[in-house]
Amino acid sequence: MPDSCPVCFPAGADPSPSGGKVTMVRNLKLLLWKNFILKKRKTLITVLEILMPLLFSMIVMYLRLNSLPKKIPPVNYLAINVSLLPDFLYFPTHARYQLVYVSSESETLKAITEAVGKSFDVEFEGET
Repeated sequence: MPDSCPVCFPAGADPSPSGGKVTMVRNLKLLLWKNFILKKRKTLITVLEILMPLLFSMIVMYLRLNSLPKKIPPVNYLAINVSLLPDFLYFPTHARYQLVYVSSESETLKAITEAVGKSFDVEFEGET
């Protein structure tokens, strides 16, 4: 066989599909055994790998269970007179506010727009 053969198998390798599965299982067993030997040699590091996540989880649970939520009272803001808006919010051609909306079948929306219209000097534009 030439050395540049793209479908060559190493000596002793089984080209059948079942042989590949046996080799894969054998390699997995060898890898797991090697990992076990390495973990066994470094016992302290292995113990720390197991205990550190448990320790951090216990700290988080302790902090969570022993902290009380803060009760913050509701905040009441002072009323602001809307008619005293800064000059840059006024359009040069309009002296009154305009509320542009698309009406819907919602009674709540209609009630809100009517309340705004009664409270402020507003011109309404929209579908009726």
